[in-house]
Formats: sequence, structure tokens, C-alpha cells
Amino acid sequence: MVKVIESSFRVVDEINPQRIMQKLEQIGRVSHQSGSKITPTSADKFIGDRLKKDADGIAHDGLLEHELLTVQFVCDRKTSHQLVRYRIASFCQESSRYCNYDAGIPVINPPYWSQYSDSYKVWLRVMQQVEDGYNELRALGNQPEAAALVLTNSTKTEVFASLNFRSWRNVFRQRCGKRADLGIRQLMTGLRDYLRGVLPVIFGDV
Repeated sequence: MVKVIESSFRVVDEINPQRIMQKLEQIGRVSHQSGSKITPTSADKFIGDRLKKDADGIAHDGLLEHELLTVQFVCDRKTSHQLVRYRIASFCQESSRYCNYDAGIPVINPPYWSQYSDSYKVWLRVMQQVEDGYNELRALGNQPEAAALVLTNSTKTEVFASLNFRSWRNVFRQRCGKRADLGIRQLMTGLRDYLRGVLPVIFGDV
């Protein structure tokens, strides 16, 4: 029986909000040589002001590029194809060429249908057919890289993505809106909400 699992994310880096905010303030103040104005509580306001658009409609958020965040995503391959389009990011992804799915092909539970709907039943039947076809190809002596040709976009994959804070803000703007595909929207909305909680000054307005 095909194994259906849920998509998920895991923040790899240990986030120290105080350290991050103080570092970014120190970096941001170098342009005006205003480091003498740094106090134990000045970082939030300073960075918050940098993220607001000025009279010319420009947000001075370039300093956010000095902090990097790595996240591990477990998702379907359809979602991963959208994620890896961000060329400014660094990625490492599970390879269907080298991974052996003889023990079963895990697939991601689709967010589009109820598990009791006819559409979901059709999808589940097709997933079972894919797994059966993969197993038949392997039984015929084909290597995993050849048998992988029958895998679908629903196949589970793991992706590590490393982006700076400014780029994560851009990802959230593009992938958390109602026009975004539901699969990646669920993942990114969850990650955005998590980051809002730990770094509200940086992600609270996204």
C-alpha cells in the first residue's frame, strides 16, 4: 500500500533573536557611522525603520542580506519545482536517481481534496499504480535511475534551502498569497508565521 505523508518544514539554524538584531543594527549603522547610538534596546526600532519605505518609496532592507536561514522542507516534487526556481538560494535535494524506493514510494498528501472525495480516491489509485509500475521495472532488473521515470509530482522529496532574510521576505510575498499554488502556500505560510513569532520586526509586516 502506498504511503501518504504530510508536507512539513524544519528550521535548521538555531535562531537567537537578540544576536541577530544586534548584528544587523551594527551592520546597518556603518553607512552613517552612527554606531555610537547603539544601546541594548535600540536594534528593533532601528531595523524596523529601515524596513519602512521612505519618501521615495524605497525600503532600505539590504542589510537583511547579511543573515542566512536554512530550512528543510518535506514536500512533493511539484512543490519543490517551484521552490528551486529561486536562483539566489542554495539548495540540496533528495535525488530520485540514487534513492531506492523498493520499500515503497512515499507520496505527499495533496491539499486540494478531502480524503473522502472521489478525486482523492482517483489520485490514490493512480499513486498505487505508479508504485506497482516502479516495482515491476525494478523486478525486471532496472536500476533506480531508470525506474524513477514513472515517479509522479506527488512523490515525496526533501529539500534544504538556504536564503538570506531579504530573500525569504520576497519568497513569502510571492508564495503566501491566494494566487500561489496551495501546496507551496501551506508550507510557506507556516514558515512565515513561525518567523513572525521569533523575529517580528523582520517578518511581521510580510
